[in-house]
Amino acid sequence: MVDVRDVTNRPPRLSDAASLERLPPISKPGRGPWFQAIEPFGFEWNRVALPIRGLPESLAGYRILHLSDFHFRLTWSRAYDQLLARIRENPPHLLLIGGDFVENKRNYVPSLPFVHRLLDGLTYRDGCFGVLGNHDGRIGPAINGRNLTLIDRRRLLLDVAGAKIELIGLPRLGKLIRPDQAFIDSLPPKTRGIPRVVLSHYSDYLHRTPALAPDLFFSGHTHGGQICLPGGIAIQKHTCLPRRLVRGIHRVGETWLIANRGLGYSSMSLRLFCPSEVIEVQLSQAI
Repeated sequence: MVDVRDVTNRPPRLSDAASLERLPPISKPGRGPWFQAIEPFGFEWNRVALPIRGLPESLAGYRILHLSDFHFRLTWSRAYDQLLARIRENPPHLLLIGGDFVENKRNYVPSLPFVHRLLDGLTYRDGCFGVLGNHDGRIGPAINGRNLTLIDRRRLLLDVAGAKIELIGLPRLGKLIRPDQAFIDSLPPKTRGIPRVVLSHYSDYLHRTPALAPDLFFSGHTHGGQICLPGGIAIQKHTCLPRRLVRGIHRVGETWLIANRGLGYSSMSLRLFCPSEVIEVQLSQAI
């Protein structure tokens, strides 16, 4: 495990990092199933190398795996066995989970054994961190510390590979889908040479927290639309961001937005033209 330290807060300021406009190619070894019902039975494992301005040389090639939106109900899918086996074959340096572990907002208890089974099977090199989603209610104490560290409303410095990575977990404010502004205001400016990584359930928070100016912003919640038209065009966005940002990896200002389609389903147990997804990001030095 890495050495993790909560960091003393200082006043914020805007970052002056330069914008990188071109999106590197995304490796898609295989397409996920275009139609899924009842439970997930397949997923895409999509890889991309993202250039980061001022990235320390020792972090070039550093791998971050992002999972999100399991929405466990009362079943376990073989797709999750496949997922865990594949992670074991080549564990990422850092594993991030974007929330919505369970589907039932009022009673997580029946689904908890499946969440535990998942968490117990995860493997990684430097750490596994997560935030809660809008479906997770009070599940936090039942999963925090179980092969997972929840970082809602926390800022950490991770000592990895002879360098540091700054990790920020954005919580929502009560039942409102808006960030905790007091927490945002307490965060210090970004430090040059230390990549700033934000983990948030909601992609909306990217434009509501401009002062953070993260290098990487990992999000879920939208499911990529979940039920889409052919070509992956989302019928419902589940975000205030433009429709094109519902899924995929995008350059937004000075930040790489990673909008994960997630693995499970919400409300309707159905995916259409929107395969479940795992995203692996490899850090590279900006030229």
